[in-house]
Amino acid sequence: MVKRLAIITAALLASAHAQSGDWTVGANGVYTSTAKIYLYPKADDEIVRNNFHGFENLYGPSLTLSRRVGEEIRLSLNVGYVAAEGEGANATILLEGGTRTVPVKEGFVAVPIEIILQYMLPFSFETVKFFMGGGIGAYVADRTRTIGDLESETIERRSALGVHVGLSIEWFVVPDVALVFGMKFRDPQIDVVSRYKGTTGVYEGEAFSIVEREFDSKINLDGVVFLVGASYSFDVPGI
Repeated sequence: MVKRLAIITAALLASAHAQSGDWTVGANGVYTSTAKIYLYPKADDEIVRNNFHGFENLYGPSLTLSRRVGEEIRLSLNVGYVAAEGEGANATILLEGGTRTVPVKEGFVAVPIEIILQYMLPFSFETVKFFMGGGIGAYVADRTRTIGDLESETIERRSALGVHVGLSIEWFVVPDVALVFGMKFRDPQIDVVSRYKGTTGVYEGEAFSIVEREFDSKINLDGVVFLVGASYSFDVPGI
């Protein structure tokens, strides 16, 4: 069985095609395992400050532009999109007859913009290449919270800087076209200030009001990232 797998692998490698261009553009489907919204990041009490709403199994796209800057080195720019929404913690609203605790919808949208320096590992083949690398990223985000028909909006966002490391594999199946598989680790935390679009709303047919209109949040993209995609390599005359 092992011998048969080795023969099949060797045949696939022999029938594949290598990269000829110095530039590469790629499109990927991205899976992020987890993310968090810290609900009270400026609270004095540590337990309250570490209270968060978690999300799992997030999917989104990303685009990559790469330039080979050496025989085994390349520099890449990657732009992604991560979004999530779900039922979060309860909130207290003011009704005509008193107060009521109701569930809210929590969500966010984040755009990672990452610069990546990658090294092609020595055991790579001409048609199957293994890369290891890392870099820095800038991360921007919007935060959403909805109570009944009352929605929030982001009024201040502070871009976060972070580092990331990862591995990837490229298999050239036709000339200059490769299938891409990758894994990445990162942990950026993005501070956001939000405000409800009004002070009153309707929940299940009842009018309500809120006490505090503005609130702080911290979005944490702490999950492992997996990606699957395709890339195309080409040359740009004079560059």
